[in-house]
Amino acid sequence: MKRLSVVLLVFLICGFVFAGEIYTAPKITGKIVIDGKLNEWTKVPFIKLDSQDYLVIANRGWEGPKDLSAKIYLMWNADYLYIACEITDNVTLQEKTGATIFQGDTVEIYLRMNLFEDAGKTFYTTSDYQFGFTPGTDAEAPDWNLWNNSRGFGDVLLETQKTATGYTLEIAIPIWEMDMELEPSLEIGFDVAIDDVDNLGAPDTEVQLCWSKSSEGWANPTVFQTLILGK
Repeated sequence: MKRLSVVLLVFLICGFVFAGEIYTAPKITGKIVIDGKLNEWTKVPFIKLDSQDYLVIANRGWEGPKDLSAKIYLMWNADYLYIACEITDNVTLQEKTGATIFQGDTVEIYLRMNLFEDAGKTFYTTSDYQFGFTPGTDAEAPDWNLWNNSRGFGDVLLETQKTATGYTLEIAIPIWEMDMELEPSLEIGFDVAIDDVDNLGAPDTEVQLCWSKSSEGWANPTVFQTLILGK
């Protein structure tokens, strides 16, 4: 009976970890220049956020993909987790700084690096991260912030470009500053949310699209989906 209970517990944990969406990030074979231009990403699969299904905050009416939508790409190597964001946004606006940038145009990246060890923990551990990356108003002042983790990052790379339909972000998160190593087939908890405001003086996020279809990732990492590192 005891053995059966243990097997059932393992089954439930594994089922919990593997539930939801999965994205496999290719391992980079060349060099990525972090400049906000996405010419190195043309053959990389992407996460597409462009429907009502992903709408988790609507403090104003979302007017469809031309108002706000996104393609999110990931690659990796031993040193960095690379993220590219191709954002459609009819107004690129950021009036906030530091910990409040989520109240302007921002891409939030969520990571649970020790996915199996922390499975089922509904709180942030020291290996969970919530990053925010903003292009700034009209994609002229890129900046970033880290919430829910006191670890200092000195080597995050971020660049942005304004486009005809919105903006791009290109990001490199240094893995050595997490005190861990990446390897093929590693599974990581991952989520991405796109924050949007269109109105000057907006008191809070007006619209948010999120891959997990949950607005609770800032508090509960168990809503994250799964990122697998490809070979």
